[in-house]
Amino acid sequence: MFNEFERLLLINPFYNDVSLTKNLFFGKQFYMDILCVLPTDLLLYMKPDLALSRLNRLLKCYRVGEFNALTEIRTTFPNLFRITKLIFTCFIIFHWNGCLYFLISVAYDFPTATYEDWIFSYDKIPDPVLMSCGGGDEWNSTVESCRTDVVPPLRIFEDYDNMTDEVGLAMRYWTNRSVSIQFSKFFKQYALSFYWSALTLVTLGEQVIVGDVGNMVTNMNMKRSNFEEVLDGCKSYMIYRKVHRFLQRKAVQYFAYTWSHGGGQVDEQEIAEFLPPRLYGQLAVHIHMETLRKVKLFELILKLELRVYSPLDYVCRKGDVGTEMYIVKEGAVEVVNEDGSKVFVRLGAGTVFGELSILEIPGNKNGNRRTANVRSVGYSDLYVLSKDDLWAALREYPDAKKSLMEKGKSILAKDNLLDEAVDEQELEPDAPVEEQLEAVAHALRDLERQLDAAEETFRVSSSRTKRKLFGLERDVDSELNDMLRTPVFVPRRSALSSR
Repeated sequence: MFNEFERLLLINPFYNDVSLTKNLFFGKQFYMDILCVLPTDLLLYMKPDLALSRLNRLLKCYRVGEFNALTEIRTTFPNLFRITKLIFTCFIIFHWNGCLYFLISVAYDFPTATYEDWIFSYDKIPDPVLMSCGGGDEWNSTVESCRTDVVPPLRIFEDYDNMTDEVGLAMRYWTNRSVSIQFSKFFKQYALSFYWSALTLVTLGEQVIVGDVGNMVTNMNMKRSNFEEVLDGCKSYMIYRKVHRFLQRKAVQYFAYTWSHGGGQVDEQEIAEFLPPRLYGQLAVHIHMETLRKVKLFELILKLELRVYSPLDYVCRKGDVGTEMYIVKEGAVEVVNEDGSKVFVRLGAGTVFGELSILEIPGNKNGNRRTANVRSVGYSDLYVLSKDDLWAALREYPDAKKSLMEKGKSILAKDNLLDEAVDEQELEPDAPVEEQLEAVAHALRDLERQLDAAEETFRVSSSRTKRKLFGLERDVDSELNDMLRTPVFVPRRSALSSR
């Protein structure tokens, strides 16, 4: 009842007192729990034959289903539990069938049964007899009472029409030289009944039992069978395409590495989609803590994707457009030159690289291009974080974004790869609508300031231009007045006309 109370609270913690009392004390399971604990065993004191009075205990059997379901979910060895459940189920069925067999034997009066009858008979399960010479050294042939060469031999069967005398003689000889192990009647009854039950049920239900066991074995090996199917298909494809043996061996070694490290047995993406985000986050923190404690990016744990690189595989090349950053979980990678002949540095577990290409730092002279060639030394497990996932996480954690930006700028400035004159980019790619509106408003405010400054410049320039025009007009007017006051010689009309 207490377990049921806890289960109800886990299902709905907002139960009020009335609803909780109704579900707990007036449900069908409550009455069954009460009936199964009634002390009906006391009836046996009044009448010992009332063995069926204890059947009320079976009212609790519905809990077996709950136990089975919860255990199969919580156990770390589900296949072993299923096999154990099958064995226990077979044992219970054999037991019930044996009880039915003995009940029928009682109805047919088994004490009068013979060896040839199909019902229970004590003749079918005699007490075992062992040799005992009585001298404490049962297997010492030098003791007179233990010598087997003095046993009267049974002569050839064809020489006698009846072997009764010969058998009787041998039995009389071994009477004082053997000991019988006495078993109780209950043991004989149960052993023979259980044997008959198992014999008949296994004969009749062999296909069911074998089929159930086969299904469990198939489920146990399903992951490996699917993995081997993919492996065989890959081998056939490489042979059909006449792939070089070096690449074939490399591919097979990759399959072997993936299986040995659990990559072919568990689909992490499927688990991540099924579990609630917060619970999966706690699980991821616990699993990846050993690696990520060296990296201050705990907010990005849920976005990480595990990727395996084979020996000498290039993780990224110089000049490529950066869309991912990497965290080394296991193994090592190295930074090499263009042809891979020279190693500059080797990066171990917990190292982060490739983040500068996806942070979109304003003023980065390399833009979003890779600045180095990175390849795997051996088999390397890398956590990969895409650019979109990084920015989605950084928008939720502005402090982390600011810290990463400052760190990236300091690295670029140290290598003289940062242009300080470039303004910071305000509108991020794929930003939420709120941030986009805020960035647009900020851009509009900047535009307004620029327009105000341009208007002021225009006003000052216009005023200066007007003053210059006014001065120019005044000068022109003065010149015209001077020209008008100066006398000008005009020839006479008569002289002009005479000409």
